[in-house]
Amino acid sequence: MRQWLIVALVFGYAFSAVRALEFTTLNVRWDTDAYGSIVWALMFLHTTHIVTDIADTAVLTALILTREPSGRRFVDVSENSFYWYFVVLTWLPIYAVIYIAPRLL
Repeated sequence: MRQWLIVALVFGYAFSAVRALEFTTLNVRWDTDAYGSIVWALMFLHTTHIVTDIADTAVLTALILTREPSGRRFVDVSENSFYWYFVVLTWLPIYAVIYIAPRLL
């Protein structure tokens, strides 16, 4: 569990770095039109989820590394993993709206 929490943190930081690059390469400004506003709002909300999940994972990792894990911590780690699934799976429709839909329309 300790190792996989660290792996989750590494992936979270890597995904945040990629997201920072994404923000710099978006081809629309937030105030250009409705599409731009939607793109920036979706990206911002998803980034907020990523940042809060990284913070949650970091706190759990610190607790697990400094103390002997108890039953309550196992539940916390399980819930944290489900939240990571949520964050990753919500990226699929957001990706479709941002990158695929403009090419189809």
